[in-house]
Amino acid sequence: MNDKSNPFEREKDSSAPWKDINFLAVFEKSAASLVIKADPPRFTMLAVSDQYLKMTACKREDLIGKGVFEVFTDNETDPSGALSAFRAFMEVIETRQQVDLPIYKYEIISPASGKLEPFYWSNCNVPILGEDGQVAYILNTTTDITEQILLKEKGEKARLDLALHQQQINEMFVKAPVAIATLMGPRHVVEIANDRILEIWGKSPKQVINKPIFEGLPDAKGQGLEALLANVYTSGQRVVAYERPLELLRNGIMETIYVNFLYEPITEESNRVRGIMVVATEVTDQVLARQRLEENEQRLEKLVEERTRELYTSNEALLRTNQELEQFAYIASHDLQEPLRKIQIFSELLGDNLHSEETAKTYLGKINSSARRMVELIKDVLDYSRLAKKDEQYVPTDLNVIMATVLVDFELMIEQKQASIQLNRLPVIDSIPRQLNQLFSNLLSNSLKFSDKKPAIEISARVLSGPEMDAQLGLRPGVDYAEIIFKDNGIGFEPKYAQQIFTIFRRLNHSKAYSGTGIGLALCKKIVANHQGVVFAESELNEGTTFFIYLPLRHPA
Repeated sequence: MNDKSNPFEREKDSSAPWKDINFLAVFEKSAASLVIKADPPRFTMLAVSDQYLKMTACKREDLIGKGVFEVFTDNETDPSGALSAFRAFMEVIETRQQVDLPIYKYEIISPASGKLEPFYWSNCNVPILGEDGQVAYILNTTTDITEQILLKEKGEKARLDLALHQQQINEMFVKAPVAIATLMGPRHVVEIANDRILEIWGKSPKQVINKPIFEGLPDAKGQGLEALLANVYTSGQRVVAYERPLELLRNGIMETIYVNFLYEPITEESNRVRGIMVVATEVTDQVLARQRLEENEQRLEKLVEERTRELYTSNEALLRTNQELEQFAYIASHDLQEPLRKIQIFSELLGDNLHSEETAKTYLGKINSSARRMVELIKDVLDYSRLAKKDEQYVPTDLNVIMATVLVDFELMIEQKQASIQLNRLPVIDSIPRQLNQLFSNLLSNSLKFSDKKPAIEISARVLSGPEMDAQLGLRPGVDYAEIIFKDNGIGFEPKYAQQIFTIFRRLNHSKAYSGTGIGLALCKKIVANHQGVVFAESELNEGTTFFIYLPLRHPA
């Protein structure tokens, strides 16, 4: 090769092209490039472009005539970077072929921060042969891929975080106190099924998860469920059923069971249905008990009174179960789906905005907030469902001791709100102490929470004998009651809502200033009902609220 065919040969021609002003002007304005002499192990730098100088924060006089590894020495934190470059140069010389380094990590002083930071490069090393056919020079072209690498790492982290949040949501459903399953797509593939619904179905997770529902539960075919699910999926309208008879194979035996259930559509932001949430309660025992009582009523006249009372009790329990399912339909379509929908929305936005770290952090924060609200809702529903347990014992209870414990629990909140508490003497009654603690805690929490000024709370009580009972309140004549009054100066409510405030998940005030799930007063009402008592409230908007609680002094044997 003559001198003209090799513009980088300095020894043979002192008028090499890089000494020509026009040649240098073109080369130095080219991509981030170096001309390196093939003189291992030194690898002398002969020419460098402006883009390379800008990218590495170096000056031309600091590079020209010096060895590559004299300037770019090993990193203490990652010595493999310089070694990879040296091996690439040697491979170019040995093979006389182009050698690329797709990802090459090296630490330099960042032009932006002035600090030593890791950068990621992509190198292309092209051999330039001399007259003897051997490699005389190496043209090294470098591309800064740091931003792409870091963005990929952030994306991977965001993906892992999102997977963790999805796992937490799945665990919440699995541990829910009611039977829940999610059926996805037009084939109704079982995505989630908690232990309670698996118990109703009589199946193991392996038998149904990730299978179309009627493939995993073939004995449910031909009982009208196919049409119900298809209608929910195509119309987007929920279906609620009560005491629906189903024939299912459980423990190797075909059984007829009775189920209350809700089919609630799971929709995307565009309102397109993507799946169905199933919420169910088995009421076989209640239905069969009622059927037996109805049959026996005609034959056993001497047991009419006893059977009628038993039927009434069974029907009351069934009615409460139906009402609670209706109330749960509300949270399934609103409170529970709202955080799930937000997680879906912000997950999609997160995927579209990975280039913006601040935006990604904002969406991850919103996902965390929605997950925390889901945990709070599930916990409150679990507390509410535990009140149905019948194995707790009634014992003589000094309500003064219960109230003292509650005041200690709320000591910090009382101090922060600068609340005043006037507590009068309370009686001793037969009760379940744990439930009375929940009752007083929820009432005191409401009085402290729903106040726009320093709370002033008065708690008083008196004993009412049988003749003083008001039949309109539903109190039993001839029974002595304790009347307990909680009075506060809070924000109050309009009288027309006096009954609605005790409905589960019913919140009159949706302001973010007043947090909560809408279960507290429903829990209070259920506790009072468990004790065969009565609770009601009187209030005016911005005039405070007074709660009246009537509990029997003695629990009937």
